[in-house]
Amino acid sequence: MAATGHDQAAASQLDGLLDGLLDAASGFDYRLPELHAGEERRPRARPAPYPASCRPQAWAAAAGVSLLPSLLGLQPDLPAGRIRLRPVAASPVGALEVSGIRLGSSSVTVSVDGCGHGEIAGLPQETRVEK
Repeated sequence: MAATGHDQAAASQLDGLLDGLLDAASGFDYRLPELHAGEERRPRARPAPYPASCRPQAWAAAAGVSLLPSLLGLQPDLPAGRIRLRPVAASPVGALEVSGIRLGSSSVTVSVDGCGHGEIAGLPQETRVEK
């Protein structure tokens, strides 16, 4: 959504998704299972575990990390020598800095301020940033 200029809608969706993931994670001691019941959220209620599901499950545990490219608005195209950086303007997490991102043979740091302005440090000289 953010990549097409719908920053507010993207921020709202990401906010809801992050809140849901964190709420569910706290109910499982931050060891997310592969599956749990999708019941309506209530204050102080824990998600219902599914007894046969693995916990922790690697792909479930990585769900939060997989949201980083969306928050950062990072879309690398290294064969073409470019990287798009269009962070969500109204990020639900505010300012964010992520270092150690591997892009080809480089390790870069992406910084986004609370207004959605982003910078990338450590890119190879031949790579251009599109905003």
